[in-house]
Amino acid sequence: MRHTMRRMFPTRFDVKPNPWNVMPRGFHYRPWAMPLALWGVAAGTFVSMLMSTTPLFKHDVLMKVPGLKGFYEDNTPASDKPF
Repeated sequence: MRHTMRRMFPTRFDVKPNPWNVMPRGFHYRPWAMPLALWGVAAGTFVSMLMSTTPLFKHDVLMKVPGLKGFYEDNTPASDKPF
């Protein structure tokens, strides 16, 4: 094969690693970070669903979340509430 053809089709020995594909200084790979984050989201979701019937939690936490405010808003008139 001619030298110019060799440049067109590099072999696996011609490929060099990219110098910009290096981790930043002080960065350490932590394989437990992603599972820990997923378990944290699952635990937070479980607690919020478990505590959603508590009026204090509903007023202090769930009413402040923009997407959930309309769902947990109580539009029942005071005369129709038993307590």
